[in-house]
Amino acid sequence: MKKLNFIIIIFIIFTFSVRIAHAVPKLSGDYETIAKGDNITLYYNPNTYTIAIEDRRNGYIWRSTVDSEIYNMDGTSGVLKNYMSSMFIINYAALGMNNPAIQSGYTGSDESTIETQKTENGLILDYDFPSAGIGFSAEIKIDGDSLVVRIPKEKIREEGQFGLVSIKIMPFLGAADREVDGYIFYPDGPGALMRYEKVVDRPKTMREFKWDIYGPQNVDYEEYEYMERFQKQQAMLPVYGIKNGQNAVIAIASEGEGEGSINLAPEGVSVNLNRVYFEFAYRHSFEIMLSNITVHGRDVAKMPSGTRIDRELIREDHEVRYIFMEGKHANYSGMANAYREFLIENDRIKRVISDGANIPLAIDFLMGVREERLLFDRFIPMTNFKQAEFITEEFIKNGVEDMQIKLKGYSKGGYGLYPINWPIDSRLGGKKGFRSYSEFAKENGIVLYMQANFMNALGQNGKFSKSNDVVRMGSGQPVSDAKMDWFLLNPASAYDRLQGFLKSIRNYDIGIAFEKIGEKIYHDYHTKKPFSRMQTKNKWEEMLDLVLNEKSHVAVEGGNAYVLKYADRLYGVPMESSDYYICDETVPFFQMVVHGMIPYSSDPGNLFYDDVEQKLKWIEYGCIPYFELTYKNASELRNTHYNKLFTSSYKNWIDNASEIYFEFNQNLKDIWNEHMVEHSKLSENLYKVEYSNGTLIYINYGEKDIQYDGQIIGARNYIIVEKGAI
Repeated sequence: MKKLNFIIIIFIIFTFSVRIAHAVPKLSGDYETIAKGDNITLYYNPNTYTIAIEDRRNGYIWRSTVDSEIYNMDGTSGVLKNYMSSMFIINYAALGMNNPAIQSGYTGSDESTIETQKTENGLILDYDFPSAGIGFSAEIKIDGDSLVVRIPKEKIREEGQFGLVSIKIMPFLGAADREVDGYIFYPDGPGALMRYEKVVDRPKTMREFKWDIYGPQNVDYEEYEYMERFQKQQAMLPVYGIKNGQNAVIAIASEGEGEGSINLAPEGVSVNLNRVYFEFAYRHSFEIMLSNITVHGRDVAKMPSGTRIDRELIREDHEVRYIFMEGKHANYSGMANAYREFLIENDRIKRVISDGANIPLAIDFLMGVREERLLFDRFIPMTNFKQAEFITEEFIKNGVEDMQIKLKGYSKGGYGLYPINWPIDSRLGGKKGFRSYSEFAKENGIVLYMQANFMNALGQNGKFSKSNDVVRMGSGQPVSDAKMDWFLLNPASAYDRLQGFLKSIRNYDIGIAFEKIGEKIYHDYHTKKPFSRMQTKNKWEEMLDLVLNEKSHVAVEGGNAYVLKYADRLYGVPMESSDYYICDETVPFFQMVVHGMIPYSSDPGNLFYDDVEQKLKWIEYGCIPYFELTYKNASELRNTHYNKLFTSSYKNWIDNASEIYFEFNQNLKDIWNEHMVEHSKLSENLYKVEYSNGTLIYINYGEKDIQYDGQIIGARNYIIVEKGAI
């Protein structure tokens, strides 16, 4: 018996020792100190050409690669060993060929040569892949408590038949398995967590996941339709995070992010390590038709298509900043706080909400809609300008003082007839009715927006050139649907259309609400007006800045990071992730970054199946209350493309919307301009949110009262606890 107890004790000690070694691996003597920041130290191993970062606050080591000290390499293939021991991986392909094979080069293998140069705060690693004729340089430095990795565009070298396709940045930094208490944060929708321990609940066959930053890399109608139909999310924010025990890091793509993606591989994909990393594209692929059978100038048979790689290199500087946290800050809340501070310090987000301001009620008025019929289409005026003024006045009579109102479907033909944004449809009251309502809104301190779309175009509506104004693929064909009716507008054409629109509304005191441009960017192979993804991003920013220079308010659909510097309001901000099987929890990361700075809304309250749960979700996520209303009954829409609005009559919702407005301003006004600094799930139905002034909010989604921290939170209710009250 004593012998058995002794064996058990030895086993426990051994297991504990292994876990400690696993959690905080020590560096070998081969590492040299390169630079020190406020709390971190950069080390470099000249034998393996790898780096490590020590958090001196608790001695934790972040390694850039995987080695035998922390992972058993027995039985691992040579390719995987090269992959795991490489700080950077390049993908490349032969140019000018059909269906070229994508090949990989590893900086941790013998195929690459490396030259090292030390700098004041770091080092430069110069890589060459002689067999591929490709080279690049990586500048690595310490900046405060951040590690900065930069790949300058001028240091990309290509000689020969191969072209660089992409570079993966430190794919195994912070890689960990299920034995570590931690998770990976990724910006799917508002944000999501993949917890290491949950690997046992996932399918045995798994794959690597990819989120393109600011929208799909492929410019494809079916891809966009799939995203909207199934609410597939891209990364609105160019960030990801890793939590390993009491340490965490947030990675920010701070330059060239629009050509990047966030790749996440769960444990079991190739190796038993969870990892996440940025990959930056230097070339895109495009589809071509290999051959057609043509009779009298018309294609009567199409042969199989092929793929080619762009000949031209996308020359962008790419930079990633890694910010390290420990202790109570080592979680997704700490990551959100760090990212917000980064945005503020670098003038990439503006503060719209002033001290003491009321929480506004956001209202959309759906005005005109077209119902397609066999012979003649029918125009349905759901809300004309007089009716919009009447409804607004009813809200004012109810005591609603602060409103942000957005007009949809005001232009000729009604909503969705892209790219028509002007003139005003006469059946809604025309210019006279519009002027009367806009002046009424101004007199009553209401922020009024006209929702406009400068990205999409429908062929049946005309008003654009299918030759000069639309986005083209690498094959020269326009990006369109099977019927050749749906198109994307070239960014330069979109800018020109905005200029014309601004001239039309210059004499009206009204803002513009931009559809789509806060949701996606794309590249265009137009021969006269070509655009890369980053150039499109820059053009969207120019459009937003142009409106602000007209001293008009700007609202933006979506929340891609490039709009945060310009937007006065965000709408259509997601509150759910894609719910992939790796998602263990959806978190309001985006909202934590933006709250207190820019007002934002999610889905209309009148479209949610449970209005109590929707209200609680708005409170948890810090949204402004929002409703989409009409004067006529929503049954008028049943045969239109806008039949998703199944309940919208103002008569049914004005009292409910007014009550929520009063409730939010009575209970939440004191935190309206505060940062959301911590969010946590306390139990299955209980959540806690903390604000920068110390206020706590507890939200109970359950059917029973819950007692926590000496407080009782009622069923399907919330309580607010001011600082020092507990």
